[in-house]
Amino acid sequence: MNEQTTPLVIADLGFDAYVERTGLDRSAYPAERIGRVVEEYRTRWVLASNSGPLDASVRGSVHYDLDAEAFPKVGDWVLFTALSGGKATIEEILPRTVIVARKNIHGKGRQVIVTNIDTVAIVQAADQELNLPKLNRYLSLVRESGARPVFVFTKADLLSDVEPLTRALSESAPDVPQVVISSRTGAGLDALLHYFTPRTTSVLLGSSGAGKSTLLNALIQSEVQATHAVRATDGTGRHTTTMRSLFVLPSGALLIDTPGMRELTAASDLDDKKDTFDDVAEIAYGCRYPNCDHEKSGGCAVLTALAEKSLDEKRYRAYLKFLVREKKAAVRTDGNQHSDRVKSNRAMLNYESRRQSEEE
Repeated sequence: MNEQTTPLVIADLGFDAYVERTGLDRSAYPAERIGRVVEEYRTRWVLASNSGPLDASVRGSVHYDLDAEAFPKVGDWVLFTALSGGKATIEEILPRTVIVARKNIHGKGRQVIVTNIDTVAIVQAADQELNLPKLNRYLSLVRESGARPVFVFTKADLLSDVEPLTRALSESAPDVPQVVISSRTGAGLDALLHYFTPRTTSVLLGSSGAGKSTLLNALIQSEVQATHAVRATDGTGRHTTTMRSLFVLPSGALLIDTPGMRELTAASDLDDKKDTFDDVAEIAYGCRYPNCDHEKSGGCAVLTALAEKSLDEKRYRAYLKFLVREKKAAVRTDGNQHSDRVKSNRAMLNYESRRQSEEE
């Protein structure tokens, strides 16, 4: 029996395939200093590495770079310098093989969503009206990246006949495979896993309320992402995903969950305590600096949206108050920062435990 703990190593995160694809000179990049970005926060990143999860920041000079793409994104492979207390400094972003990006909602350039992925699952809820133009925009984004697209219809148990939807989508994009699933009953999940293979990386893209986080929970067989019900009045999702996070499925496949991507509309439910401002946070991803204060920083996409009146003044003020509450909460837990990562990293830990048990 193997009595030693088997950590989740970078090979489990697809590093071998990445090296083969890029021709990277491994001798120039020691394995103990290679990590993969698995979570992205405003001014910090969580890395998975051979020595375990690391709470990372970027070297100071990066903050003076005018190119937002100079900052790490979920999926990136990076070279880091380890510090004490489970912390690290990201020194270099390794070459990106695939970049899923879109034009900034406000401002110039593009907004990188995720990097170094193999498959993009474009998620549409079967019980919501089929929006072919929007799905085609997603498809164009995927084709431009070079990743493999697959359409996923969720919540099939809520519709008696999904054939009209799949037929309409087939007529629009006949070369793109489709999978119809129900996260509640488990129907179709095995077929979807055909596209999520071990040590490859996939990402879920879709509007809020499409069922991405519920799908992730079903695939992991654990409640790793909180979800909220869809509003019956307008079919708008209200789940709490406000950042991109990478998870390891029981099969060894890697899957990234993302916030809902939708056009910005004024919100009327500003006093809802569960409102996590995923719409404004999505705009904030377009800011020049990840530590943008959204009040006086240059290149702020949120201030641009406010000036263009595509962001409601009242919602903007509420968002600033929300950020203040977040900062206060972060200060309270600063002495025990690993606790705020327990839930998001649970899938990785479960995978390590399962693999160790199999080896024993």
